[in-house]
Amino acid sequence: MSKKTLAIINANVVTLDDKDTVVEAIAIKDGRITALGSNTEIKSLTKHNRSYKTIDLKGKTVLPGFIETHGHLVLNGEFESCVDAGSPPNESIEDIISSVAEYAKNKEKGEWIIGKGYNRTKLEDNKFLDRFDLDKATTDHPVVIQPFSGPMAFVNSLALEKAGITRETPNPTGSEIVRVPGSNGEPNGVLKGYNAMGLVFNLIPSFKWDEIKYGLGKAQENYFRQGITSFHEPKLARFVLIKGHDALKIYQRGVRENFVKLRTNMMIHDKTLKDLKFSLETGLGNEKIRVGGVSYIGDGAHIYLNAAALSEPYLNNPREKGYWAEPEINEEITEMQRQGYQILIHAMGDRGISIALDAFENANKLFPRENTRHRVEHALLMYPEHIQKMKEMGIMPNFSIQQVNIFGDRFIDTFLGQERANRIAPVASVLSAGIKPLMHSEAGTPCPLFCVQCAVSRKTNSGQVLNKEERVSVKDALKMITTNAAYASFEENIKGTLEKNKLGDLVILERDPFVVEPDSIGQIPILSTIIDGEIVYSKDNIF
Repeated sequence: MSKKTLAIINANVVTLDDKDTVVEAIAIKDGRITALGSNTEIKSLTKHNRSYKTIDLKGKTVLPGFIETHGHLVLNGEFESCVDAGSPPNESIEDIISSVAEYAKNKEKGEWIIGKGYNRTKLEDNKFLDRFDLDKATTDHPVVIQPFSGPMAFVNSLALEKAGITRETPNPTGSEIVRVPGSNGEPNGVLKGYNAMGLVFNLIPSFKWDEIKYGLGKAQENYFRQGITSFHEPKLARFVLIKGHDALKIYQRGVRENFVKLRTNMMIHDKTLKDLKFSLETGLGNEKIRVGGVSYIGDGAHIYLNAAALSEPYLNNPREKGYWAEPEINEEITEMQRQGYQILIHAMGDRGISIALDAFENANKLFPRENTRHRVEHALLMYPEHIQKMKEMGIMPNFSIQQVNIFGDRFIDTFLGQERANRIAPVASVLSAGIKPLMHSEAGTPCPLFCVQCAVSRKTNSGQVLNKEERVSVKDALKMITTNAAYASFEENIKGTLEKNKLGDLVILERDPFVVEPDSIGQIPILSTIIDGEIVYSKDNIF
């Protein structure tokens, strides 16, 4: 296939432009869309130019390339070198213990063991891991297990010892070292919040380019398989094995060597940006890699971890309202506003979202700016007053929409109760207010079409609809991962729709999401992903 020169005919090309244009064919040359129209028009264009390679789609659907607005490519790459603590394959805590023990057999004594994907809600035990569990797997290796998403870690006794975490160790700011009940402060191996996690993670040797390249390639392939052509790295900082500065270098080197083909929009963690003395500015870069702005960690993130900051207690723990990670948010956000950055604040609970919006409001009063396109990441438990403030300030919520399906039943029965659960991810209300919402897959396997399905159907894992009034159309859901996503990175003039002179980034689907049953949108096969007119993924090599 000739790179960057491609013609597609006999297709259902859904442009998602302002006129809802649908055409039969599209042509791409030198990485840009050169023409859209009828089969006859595109055949006439390519007839006298043999550099075009023509694909007959026989009626298959073409859409703008999907944009993952909250994807951790480096973290996903790291996961390829970690113990799989997810479910499946693990069904119980004992299964995870066995997985870690088996993995340890091939590691030198004292070498760190990292696990990924742990989700207690899918285990028979439905309990948090602790050091006593992990000590059964190995006492010769420090062990760190991360959940599939969220700022928590579960470590064994040796990891605690190496980090110097004892009963006398105070809780770091905005974090918690969980203690054994009735033990006078003995750590139980559960660390909540990034500052507590950092006590251990800062000891783990950082991966370098040659070590991460294999995993990064596998992670990128997974993105391609889901039709993703661009992504926003929402927290370029320390993950498991890579420090912020190293991650920054990895992305740059990956693009420079043409190994990372995904278009990369880097949102740099505020602490990393401070270390760099604010030497990188929003918008620096090009169409392949750019600095998007600054990422600020707000509340404890996940409702299912009882960590997101709520105004009222969790249903399953009347003494717990979650936590806010950073007490200095007003000063921090004001400085970022003064410096001219686009800002992301991670907040999932209603109290967390209120704190984030108040910080944005305060910063803008002191240093007014227009068209900032600031964002609230995850943005799950929202009330009308949040939506009104977002509208007034031009804030874009980036919904972790798949949690409607994954945790919806437990939001109702365990964590929030029906009334609050109904307010999870109010996408339709946000659209009605004239706001451009986003949605994302988070740290697990990217799933843009499944996110579309969740926004359209709002069905929980058991099949009940979580507030039917917040369901949206297929078109509006698709725009959240295409046109709105491009707008969020100030790139609406070059991507997000299929129009002449825009980038030749598109995805080919087996079926049309506008005509299939809503509950099957997430299962539509991706046939091909194309970036700059180059086929970077083809299912079963059909093209």
